[in-house]
Amino acid sequence: SAVIATSRVTIIGEIPRLFLLHKHKKIDWKLALFLTIPYAIGSIFAGFVIVLLPLDVTEFFLGILLFIVAGFYLVKKNAGIIEKKAIFNFKIRNTIGVLGTTIISAIGTITGGMGPMYTALYIWIYGKSYIKAASVSHVASFFGGLIGAIIFIASGLVNWKICIALTLGLAVGSYFGTVYGLKKGENYVKYIIIAITIITGIKLIWF
Repeated sequence: SAVIATSRVTIIGEIPRLFLLHKHKKIDWKLALFLTIPYAIGSIFAGFVIVLLPLDVTEFFLGILLFIVAGFYLVKKNAGIIEKKAIFNFKIRNTIGVLGTTIISAIGTITGGMGPMYTALYIWIYGKSYIKAASVSHVASFFGGLIGAIIFIASGLVNWKICIALTLGLAVGSYFGTVYGLKKGENYVKYIIIAITIITGIKLIWF
């Protein structure tokens, strides 16, 4: 629980990434802030579960889900390269978006590594490009994750020496990683996301 709590409080290291994405007009703020609410709900739920009732999460199942997501990225070759019209009406896509974000947030707060699932969800239901879908998830995870972080801080589980070091590392990495990703474009981001998805799936299943 201490490891999970410490890693979640490092969310402040995402600020440089959000600044760059906003500067390059890659963030749909209206959608991102709307999805912050279900993200926060999932994060809060998982936060209380970890603090009050430590669970042995079935990582094999989550790994399989990530391989399914990787399959989606590989089969839908043009998805996420350019923005497309949403395939569902307003009510349906937002219902799926809220439920999907809440579930992925709850799982991700406990296990980590669920970023590619957010991206796949937002490409599918909102027609976003890879970078814009990832931007929505970064904003929602940042503001929603702050609430979960407060719960972890209040619980006293955070190792602050490690937390500060990780936060600084995340800030530097997120800045330069975002600069490079924006420079390379959607195709580059697509293959990075596929690689991360597969690696995370392997880690959850076999390690």
